[in-house]
Amino acid sequence: MDVLTIRVMENSSDTSVFRVQAHCGDPFLLAFWLQKGFFDNGQVQQTNVLVHEDNSVVEFVLRVLHRCSRLPNDYYLTPFLVNLCLDALAFHYQLPPQPDWDGTIREAMNGNCLELRR
Repeated sequence: MDVLTIRVMENSSDTSVFRVQAHCGDPFLLAFWLQKGFFDNGQVQQTNVLVHEDNSVVEFVLRVLHRCSRLPNDYYLTPFLVNLCLDALAFHYQLPPQPDWDGTIREAMNGNCLELRR
């Protein structure tokens, strides 16, 4: 079974820079992410994408453009994480089964980690 793990590395409410790591054994999905245009929805902008030495980890660097201290980090990270999940679904990964899942990424994530399997 192939597992894709997405981790939010920086989840501090006082910062506007987040790192999201995707651990994946699928070289095609990793290559897709490296060639894909940077994410920018007007509130969050991807500033970089890095590949770790073992070539199975891609790290996305995101910057919040206009941060409001009253909004949780999930508000800013969710559109990017949904984007990653949609890419993974196109490569035949499946979201984790949750018995009472309300459809939000916050509900699907276990802490700062989300695992998709195929």
